[in-house]
Formats: sequence, C-alpha cells, structure tokens
Amino acid sequence: MDTIFQWLGQFVVTIGGASVLMLGLSNYFGRIFADRFIETKKAELNQELERLRGQLILDAETHRVRLRKSELVFEKEFEAVSKLVSFRRKQMPRHLYPDMDWYEACNIIAENFSAIEDGLRSFIADYGAVLSDTVVDLLSDCIGIAGQNKFEAIDSEQVSTAANKAANDLYDKLTEAEATMLVEFRKKVSE
Repeated sequence: MDTIFQWLGQFVVTIGGASVLMLGLSNYFGRIFADRFIETKKAELNQELERLRGQLILDAETHRVRLRKSELVFEKEFEAVSKLVSFRRKQMPRHLYPDMDWYEACNIIAENFSAIEDGLRSFIADYGAVLSDTVVDLLSDCIGIAGQNKFEAIDSEQVSTAANKAANDLYDKLTEAEATMLVEFRKKVSE
C-alpha cells in the first residue's frame, strides 16, 4: 500500500510540476504576446491620433479662412447698406417752405437726375459684388429712369409732368432697393 501511495505521490508531484511548469510557460508567453499586441494596437492608435490631429488642424485653418472671408463680405455688405441708406436719405428733398407738397419734392428729385444717375452707377461699381440681383435690378431701373428723364428737368421750374412722375417712380424704386437690402442684411445678421 505504501508503494501505491508513493507511486500516487510521485504521479501527483510529476503532474503538478508539469502543471506548474506549463502555467509558468503559458504566463510568460501570454505576457509576451499581450505586450506585442498592446504595442501594435498602441502604434495603430497613435497613427490614427496623429491623422485625426492633422485633420483637425486642417479643418480649423479652413474654418478660420472661411470665417475671415465671411467677415470681409459682411463688412462690405454693411458698408453698402449704410451707403445706400445715406444716399437715399440725401435724395429726399428738404421741406423748403410750409406748403411744399410731394409734387414739388419730386420736381427737386427730377432736377438731380444726373447726380442720382452718377451716384447710383458709382454705387453699383463699388458694391456690385455684394448686392443681390434684386437690388441690382432695382438700382439699374433707377439709373435708367434718371438717365432717360434728366433732359426733361432743367430746373424745378421747368420739370415736365413725365419727369415728375419718373422722379416719383425713381424714389419708390430706390426706397424698395433700400428696404430689400436692409431685410437681406438683417437676415444675415440674425443667422
């Protein structure tokens, strides 16, 4: 019976030793493979991080350039709106005497057809790039009205009825152009 216990003991020690040896070797090789796997994944993640960092820098620079362009256009649009508001206000005749009516005001506008035509041509030349098609069309109509009727209004005493009506039409279109620009500008500001 002792032999059986000895033999059983040796068997357990042999198997246990082999198990301990196998456990140690698997632990060692497992650590090596795990370290290699971790290093590989770490390198892949670092490459991806660098790629994303570069893309983020590129996107930020692109956004910065776009924002700067947008600022420049916005400044030019603001300047254009301000100039047109000022121009229209200057074209509105002052109330020169107590009984002055709109017909007489239109006579004064008609007297200034040449200056209005030149002023609007200059305005479109300076700000045409930031004006909407609607505003350009309205201002072009005003230029056409002023150009066609400037010879029928020598002074406020010699303004034809057609030139007076044309002055009224010009003023309405100029007012519409101003209102359109203000709506467009305010819409952009609120975006």
